[in-house]
Amino acid sequence: MKQSTKNMVPVLAVLLMLTIACSRESSQDRSVKTTTDSGSTTAPASRDVAKRDKALVRVVHAMPAKPPVDAFAGESKTFSNVTYKTVTPYAELPDNRHRLTLKPAGQTKPLTESSENFAGGKHYTLIAMPSSAKDPKPELKVVADHLTPPTAGKARVRVINASPDAGELDVYVMKDAEKLFGGVNFKSEAAYAEIAPTTTVVELRPQGKKEPLLMLPQFSFEPNKTYTIVIMGQAKANRLEAVTVEDQFVGAYAQQ
Repeated sequence: MKQSTKNMVPVLAVLLMLTIACSRESSQDRSVKTTTDSGSTTAPASRDVAKRDKALVRVVHAMPAKPPVDAFAGESKTFSNVTYKTVTPYAELPDNRHRLTLKPAGQTKPLTESSENFAGGKHYTLIAMPSSAKDPKPELKVVADHLTPPTAGKARVRVINASPDAGELDVYVMKDAEKLFGGVNFKSEAAYAEIAPTTTVVELRPQGKKEPLLMLPQFSFEPNKTYTIVIMGQAKANRLEAVTVEDQFVGAYAQQ
């Protein structure tokens, strides 16, 4: 069947934008400060990491009722004793394809394995989540972070749905009753949106419904910061939760 050139234009535009964003990411010359409920850590500048032929990778444990885990890249233990709702700091891995393995902390039998390729100078988040609502077996979802600065004075936010029984979620910012994202389903990511700085209530609702499943009160979107909200837990047991990861470029731009 002959494909319409007109229909291909939006797809090509998106691919071009992603290519440009990826290129910008690996050329960033400032460190990234990451803040979670556990505190703050700082990762080296993408440009420096790319020169070492490395990528930056972190792990989020989003498996309720599961024990702490160790995360391996190949035979190397990259992260140890990662507990539920924990976000690890970024670690450097060679820019290559890796066999990724999760194991119960201190044990040898794998919980899950996958194979992923990481590009030099790029940031990635590995989310350990249940396979489905009926099958709690863990699996790893790899998300490219595309860390580049927001438009000056703006904040960037994305949502990742790691809850197997929450269904498709609409995400609202209540100050302006604005729907940020619609129909974010399990294992999917709502790509970054930019928002004016504000302190507000973020509501997560079943798609098309008004009653929220989860409210995040006093959520502060600060200028020039990037936010990742990971939804996890069990909606039907009233144990839906959210973990927020805040990333910000720090330090002055290097002189060219």
